Amino acid sequence: MNAQFIQQFIQDSSWPENVKKEFLAQLHKFMATLTEYSFSQEGITELYIPNEDLNNIEQASYDKDLLQRLEATLLHWQRQIKDIVNNQELAIENENAGLLDEISYLRQRKNNLSHIHEQLEKPEFKRIIQILSDSQYVQSFKECYSKLRSHSSNMQ
Repeated sequence: MNAQFIQQFIQDSSWPENVKKEFLAQLHKFMATLTEYSFSQEGITELYIPNEDLNNIEQASYDKDLLQRLEATLLHWQRQIKDIVNNQELAIENENAGLLDEISYLRQRKNNLSHIHEQLEKPEFKRIIQILSDSQYVQSFKECYSKLRSHSSNMQ
């Protein structure tokens, strides 16, 4: 989808601009949800990176439609991270679970937190945060990210 369909859609100029903007916004929401669900089956939290041209940060920061799409993505990431951080207190569901099950659960949780942290250190994520630097949502995302780092370091 990312490599072929979205690129073709972005380059297609036959759609009315307002329809194209709305469809692209909904497509990114769909891709974020699809990415989240497909990786959750493996016990991994994968954060969706929208396939947008973000090379020119200054130009991107003036594109209101792009900013709205990136903000929606940022809010999706924040919800994913909050879900992981807030689920720390959840016990293993099986009452018959033993110590090895708990160790396995904690190891998998640590790997997932580390995976999220690694993703957020990638240049693509940092570029999106930089583009959204004036957004009202960035500060709450940074606070959420700080909690993630704290939980991740507590599991070491």
